[in-house]
Amino acid sequence: MPVTEHPLFTLSQGPEQPIWRYMDFTKLVSILQRQALFFCRADLLGDPFEGSWTEGALAQHEALLAGIANSFAVKEAEPHEVQDIIAENRKRIEEFRKSTRESSKVLCWHSNTYESAAMWKLYARTNEAVAIRSTLSSLRESLRDAPHRIFIGEVKYIDYKLGLMDHKNFLTPLIHKRMSFAHENEIRAVIADMDPYNADPGTYVNVDIKTLMREVYVAPDCPSWFSELVEGVLRKYNLDCPVVRSSLADSPLF
Repeated sequence: MPVTEHPLFTLSQGPEQPIWRYMDFTKLVSILQRQALFFCRADLLGDPFEGSWTEGALAQHEALLAGIANSFAVKEAEPHEVQDIIAENRKRIEEFRKSTRESSKVLCWHSNTYESAAMWKLYARTNEAVAIRSTLSSLRESLRDAPHRIFIGEVKYIDYKLGLMDHKNFLTPLIHKRMSFAHENEIRAVIADMDPYNADPGTYVNVDIKTLMREVYVAPDCPSWFSELVEGVLRKYNLDCPVVRSSLADSPLF
């Protein structure tokens, strides 16, 4: 099904905005073999705050519980009954928060007009690494036949102690991260309708690879033979997208 629109998932950039995914060569081969992208469980992305709420949002949840207590008090319910009801509702909310993190699947891209030296260092563990350059429109179009509802939007970076967050929508935490990660300038694709009881670390989603890949960049410090290897693998899968030598390897003119 086509990518689904959602008011929480917004894009301020145009459809031809370049987006990048940096990876080791083996991950590129996996994408080509499977003709699929891996959406990782939100709670396994490596940041313990993934899918979590701000202090303000949690306080608003508590205020909602207090409102329930007041409504029962008006009806002259027994105090212990009110507290039992509050405790049960608090438990349900906490379990729902946890299951949302475990059932939601996420695919991350870096938005930037140019390649990023920082992203090469963060996500390319060896010098035999690549970066897929795509665009927002190409990503959206490549997922048109996905069997899941997929939302695509810019991650919003906020202060989790002072920042505001819509406390009424369970998808809200999936599109927010701490300010310390603002350098990632992340575009995020999210599947939020997966089985919460599925313990798999993620799910592969078939994509139209020819539509997705505009260019493949090779790492700045890769060996001379590596570009030819990448070109050969792309030809094997009938892809004619250009293989580009990273401009970060250029020599200064002085």
